[in-house]
Amino acid sequence: MTNLHTIDFIIILIVIVLTLATALFAAKKRNDASGEEAVAGRSVNHWLLALSAGATANSGFVLTGAVGLGYAYGLVWLLLPIGWFIGDIIFWIFIAQKINDISRESETVTLSSFIVFYADNKQYINVIRMLISGLLVLLLSLYLSSQWLSIGKIINYIFDVDIVYFALSFGLIVAAYTSFSGIRGAIYTEALQAVFMLIFVFFLIFYSIGIYLNDAMSPSTATLPQNFLSLNGDLTWWQTILFVSGFSALSIGFNVGQPQMAVRWMSAKEDAIKKARWIYIAFVQFTFFTFILLGVFIKLSIDGLEDPEQGLVAFVKQASIPGFLGLFIASAIATIASTGSALLATCGEIIRVDIFEKPKQKKVLFLATAFVSIISFIVVYFSKSNVYTLAITAVEFIGSSFAASVIYIILFKKISSFSIISSVIIGFACNAIWKYFDYDNIINGALPSIVLSFIAIWIYESLNNKGKTK
Repeated sequence: MTNLHTIDFIIILIVIVLTLATALFAAKKRNDASGEEAVAGRSVNHWLLALSAGATANSGFVLTGAVGLGYAYGLVWLLLPIGWFIGDIIFWIFIAQKINDISRESETVTLSSFIVFYADNKQYINVIRMLISGLLVLLLSLYLSSQWLSIGKIINYIFDVDIVYFALSFGLIVAAYTSFSGIRGAIYTEALQAVFMLIFVFFLIFYSIGIYLNDAMSPSTATLPQNFLSLNGDLTWWQTILFVSGFSALSIGFNVGQPQMAVRWMSAKEDAIKKARWIYIAFVQFTFFTFILLGVFIKLSIDGLEDPEQGLVAFVKQASIPGFLGLFIASAIATIASTGSALLATCGEIIRVDIFEKPKQKKVLFLATAFVSIISFIVVYFSKSNVYTLAITAVEFIGSSFAASVIYIILFKKISSFSIISSVIIGFACNAIWKYFDYDNIINGALPSIVLSFIAIWIYESLNNKGKTK
């Protein structure tokens, strides 16, 4: 059991109080009667947009998964944020503003509604929307469980408490305040929590530099895996290109196909997208690079950890600086709670708007949030996976299943019901097969899945349009 200093408790308490106060403030600003509260009334400015989306993109993955990748495999995993950067650039230049424009034009407030709005065969729209919504909720619940698992691992290492029980307790608290603050509350608290994350990151950087300059650590490269400090690791030049390309596609799929991200783009003011671009990209890249590099740095000073995903907490705990551990716990709570809240609020709105079709009833949102929480808790209870596996699996399947349809709609503003269902099935199946044969070691499954789904849509729509013309 770790003893915390008084300043640690103060820092943690400040973060918790500010988070709850922000959620309460957002709850008072809600206006469910408008029918657009699922996108925060489309009133989000560029700073709120960039920081809230960045906090959602970060998630508990950076504190555990990213550090674990750097610790276990070395500098090669810096290729992940490099690939992600390329994907982000493509998304922000060609797609982000169009999602906002089309959602305003169609008055859609969820990803499911966005996908089916321009579809033909209107008699099947409700069924298709419900099927899409159900699959999204299930996959997002898997992603949500990775957040609870992440905080459970962190607290387990510090206080030696059961991972599952703490994860469930934390999840219940987040679900409680999310149920009354909704999407607007998630956006506001995410922006606040992004600030806490930046404070912690800067502190980590200065502390790590101080250790290195004062020779307080004795790095030994003798026991490191081969090519641990090489940027391309054991990859050849063509494997490096495929590795980066795969994560570029995953980045696009994440921004386009993840409902909690799509809602951010829909919720922005008309002029906020362009202003938010570089703030968001800088935040995501800065945190991604920092935590992967930190994992490498920790490997040089603390070797032999059983679980690489607990590397950061071991590093902070070893420092024994009053306030440092409290800042880390507060940052972890802030980061993971922000993503958890965003996922819960998004799932709740999908169920309320697309499945029950009652966008103005708070009671439905409360019940939906509780339902999604229970599903994610069940996954945590029975899961034997690490944070990276849970998170990346959910992200890959969502992007693979839905990104192609969204991109096609953005390009052509029309799509058939058959194409929507086919692209979901093809993308999902392709990614499942890719993972089954372990081809992720060659290239991330999101790339072939999204490309194959898009080609299938394009071929069918081309043939269908020719037939109509004749």
